[in-house]
Amino acid sequence: MKTNYITTIAIGALLIICLILGIFLNRTPRIAFVNTSQLVYEYAGMQEARSLFQRKASIWQANVDTVKHTFQQRSSSIQAQLVNLDKSQQEEQIGRLDKERQRMLHYSKSMAQKQKEEEEKMTQSVLNQINSFVQEYGKRNGYALILGTTTDGGILYGQDAIDLTDEILKELNAYYENGVHP
Repeated sequence: MKTNYITTIAIGALLIICLILGIFLNRTPRIAFVNTSQLVYEYAGMQEARSLFQRKASIWQANVDTVKHTFQQRSSSIQAQLVNLDKSQQEEQIGRLDKERQRMLHYSKSMAQKQKEEEEKMTQSVLNQINSFVQEYGKRNGYALILGTTTDGGILYGQDAIDLTDEILKELNAYYENGVHP
């Protein structure tokens, strides 16, 4: 909550500085905003990256499911055999089964962690592409400031005339589709 308040104050201060600079330079600075969620999720690069990630995640999940299924089969088999074993053999089999269960749980947990890390890397890579493109777009088109709306409410209102989301998204996707990655 405190971070959102500080961010709101920082954005407000930045806007005031831009406006003051514009007055001193005898021109109004160009300021616009983009809907960052729309930009990220409708960007073809994000859609392709998400698709590739989903395929990887499906493979990882299939591997985890196989390990779990193998463990469950082994567990059922050992449980059925326990009645025919003496006490020390039962304890030995239960000990082995427990170690296998621990390995299976460790594997599942490590795969979940790997999936999380890969998703974060993928997302950061796409965000870097988008940020780089928006920065270049702003310079090329003479904008002093391009703000991003967020679900946190950083910008509560903006006139449609200064909403660059569709324009930037169209150009960004065209770059991506032509093999020019920002």
